[in-house]
Amino acid sequence: AGEAIPAGAPAPVGTGGGSAPWLPISTSELQLQQPPIAHGAMGAIHAATWKGKPVAAKVLHDFSKGALQALKEELLVHARLAHPNIVTLFGANLTPPGCCVVMEKAESSLFERVHNSNADLDRRLVVHIAEQVATGLWYLHSREPPIVHRDIKSHNILLLHEASAVKICDFGLVPSKEPTAGTPNYMAPELFEAKYFDCSVDVFALGVVLNEMFAREVPWDGYQPLDIKDKVVEGERPPVCKTMPTAAQSLLQRLWHQSTKLRPTSEEAASALRDIEDSLPRVGSSGRPMGDTLDDFSSLRLGQTM
Repeated sequence: AGEAIPAGAPAPVGTGGGSAPWLPISTSELQLQQPPIAHGAMGAIHAATWKGKPVAAKVLHDFSKGALQALKEELLVHARLAHPNIVTLFGANLTPPGCCVVMEKAESSLFERVHNSNADLDRRLVVHIAEQVATGLWYLHSREPPIVHRDIKSHNILLLHEASAVKICDFGLVPSKEPTAGTPNYMAPELFEAKYFDCSVDVFALGVVLNEMFAREVPWDGYQPLDIKDKVVEGERPPVCKTMPTAAQSLLQRLWHQSTKLRPTSEEAASALRDIEDSLPRVGSSGRPMGDTLDDFSSLRLGQTM
């Protein structure tokens, strides 16, 4: 059984004149499932049903002016995106207390698949997921002006249809003017130093995610943000997984290179990952790769919530 979001009397946040560029969601159409499947700083994410369709609904609990403005700015970015590797936005309601964002529903996040399950992750699948993320980034970076996500991490990569579809989500940091915003475990050195940044910060984070998938270890697990900052700024990186194919290891060193100029573009990363994927053996009917497999890791450290 679901739970309807209560309608509220206050007027919704405007978009500076004219109608909002997203579909208004009637609260009477949205049924939430309890308990929430995830929690964030400003609210919770629920599995839900909208017009008979399974969806994900981000429900705000913070109705402050700042929170509503941040949500509006995120929606203004998300509403103009349409790509197979970007999570689909169905609509939103910015009228308190029923503020919500309705999106396509995923089976899991990449973080859950890598760290909270015993599911096999063969090498070809890992590279395929990374290639799909790179393709989504290529789309974002080719917008005019380019869209820099700034918070690429395994939590913000969603898997659908047994990981055959890979989607980037959470565009909350795109409009942020804070130069050091992001998740420290995945941040490029220039973000820690509040320097000029560009699309290459997303490419850096893609490298961290690629290594995370092979190692099945949370990057910088157990380290405090200031410790991570010191290490990354000095050129240190998480230990490279030894089971990673040689070609992927070579690409990884370019993805998370200290110099922004020596990192590939997202387009170049997608192409390189596609070539690596094509060179790896396919999974057989038994569900095991027809060749080398990703080593099983008996001890998975889940790390702190990011």
